[in-house]
Amino acid sequence: MIVSSNIDKYFLSTVHRAKMPDFFVLLGMYFSVPGRSKTEKRSRIKGMCGVMREGGGIFLIYLQSFFSSPRAEAFSVARWQPRGFSYPEIRCLAPFDADGRPIRGLPPERYLEAYAVALASRWPEVRRALEHFKRRDVSLLCWCNPKRQRGYPKLFCHTILIGFLAERFGLPVMYLDGRENPVWNEEDKHRFLRLVGFNLIEQKALTVFSDTVLSENPFLPFCGRNLAVKARKGGSTGGR
Repeated sequence: MIVSSNIDKYFLSTVHRAKMPDFFVLLGMYFSVPGRSKTEKRSRIKGMCGVMREGGGIFLIYLQSFFSSPRAEAFSVARWQPRGFSYPEIRCLAPFDADGRPIRGLPPERYLEAYAVALASRWPEVRRALEHFKRRDVSLLCWCNPKRQRGYPKLFCHTILIGFLAERFGLPVMYLDGRENPVWNEEDKHRFLRLVGFNLIEQKALTVFSDTVLSENPFLPFCGRNLAVKARKGGSTGGR
């Protein structure tokens, strides 16, 4: 479920606080973004229905800084926490590479690539975390906010990439503390999801290649069916 517009965020936060019936949530989400195609709107509603079925309601992921009040049960997804903080940690989402080394000192485009490879390297844990988020509201916390950042006019934080991945799994995400103005654009988002998918294919971590089973291979639209089948048969994926 993609929550990218201010209207989307208004609907989700208002509905969540008021505990409105799910029917009105779906109706509101359908009309929340004028101009989008009917196909996309149907897809968005289908995603929301999936969240409702699996979790028994609508649950939100809030992407925040440590230095603002958590909107929900808080978890750290940072490499370490500020002094005085001791939130539970979701280490599989922290910015470490496959060998446990910090991902840092890279420009946004290379950081995106490194983090995609890292997530794919520990995919079972990442997938379990995403499934867990379907059952409760969570705030995922990192250090980053506009006041702390230097060198980029838009926020550069790995939690934004977590949001991209969560959206692909049908989870509603609210980007806060500068994350609503990310350093990465829509094209970068697609490239990130494609890179995660390519790496999982190479690891043979994805075994279902039907374009009707996105729950098993949510990266298929970004990797392409023909490429995925080729990879399953042992061909090279290339292009990374």
